[in-house]
Parts: sequence; structure tokens; C-alpha cells
Amino acid sequence: MSAGARAVDGEPERPRIVPPDIGAAFPGWWARAGVLLVGVGLAAATVQGFWLVAAIALAGVAAISPHTLVAWALALYFGAVALVLPHDGWTWRFALLLLGLHLLHVLASFSLALPPGGRVALGVVAAPLRRLLVVQVPVQAFAVLVLATLAPGGDGPHLRPVAVVAGGALVVGVVLLVWRWRTPR
Repeated sequence: MSAGARAVDGEPERPRIVPPDIGAAFPGWWARAGVLLVGVGLAAATVQGFWLVAAIALAGVAAISPHTLVAWALALYFGAVALVLPHDGWTWRFALLLLGLHLLHVLASFSLALPPGGRVALGVVAAPLRRLLVVQVPVQAFAVLVLATLAPGGDGPHLRPVAVVAGGALVVGVVLLVWRWRTPR
């Protein structure tokens, strides 16, 4: 028996395991709740009728059982929905869909990795949120330019050179991000 252990009823007391102090944290089930909220929100903003019910059902399955990978099927579903949305230039629905699909992917990845009963330090989500912003800001800006210049209702043909430059900058930015990611640190 070690010096710190005491005997209780003839058996040594087991040492208590103290969880580490991780600071500010949130429950792991929040990732699953986020998948559900984003899925239902995108469904409400983009589809109606039977397709709304189908999207909400897919969002529910994706939240309850992340290992089935239904969240990515839902993302494909919303991508197909984008093809049938009215194409009258840039709209808030399209911007919401661009952001929501990316957010759905990030939350679905978290829901796969995080145990629902665990606690997650806030610092864990800092890098994915930073990447979300780094990707979404240029993508949204590029979408506005492209849809303003090329969509049937677009009123900005004079912006086509700006759209080409923005597209080139977006490609260069992606290449630099990938290059940085692939280079050992």
C-alpha cells in the first residue's frame, strides 16, 4: 500500500481521477445540435413542401447518428437544390446556402469526432472558425461578383474584369493555403 492510500474495510482505497482543468468549455452534444439547427435552417430557407420535410428528416438523422454520414448527403441535397433556385443575381438565400453548407460540413466533422457526453475546450473550435472565415469571405465576395456579372438578372457587365481578377486571387489564395498546409513546419 502506498503512503497516500488508506485502507477501507480491509481493501485499499482507489485513487480518485480528477479531470484536467480545460477552462471554458461546452458539451460535445452541441456539435450534433448545430448540425440539426443548420440543416433545418437551410431547409427552411431553400425548400418547401415535401422537400422541406425530407430535408428536416435528413437533418434529424444526421444529428442523431453522425456515423451514418447523412450530413454530407444533406449537403449534396442542398447543393442540388441550389441548381433549381431562381438565378436572378446574388440573393441572400444563395449567400446563406454557401455559408450554411460550409458550416454544416464543419459541424458534421465535429459531431463525428466529439463524444456527446464529453466537454470540449473552446480553444478547439478556434482554428476551424478561423478557416471558415478565411474561406467564406473571399468565396462570398467572388459569388457576389460572378452573380452580379453573369447571372441573367445581373446588372454589372462592367464588373467582368473585376470578377476575373477576383477569381484569380481566389485560386492563388487556395493554392497558398494548400502549399502552407503541405509544407512541414
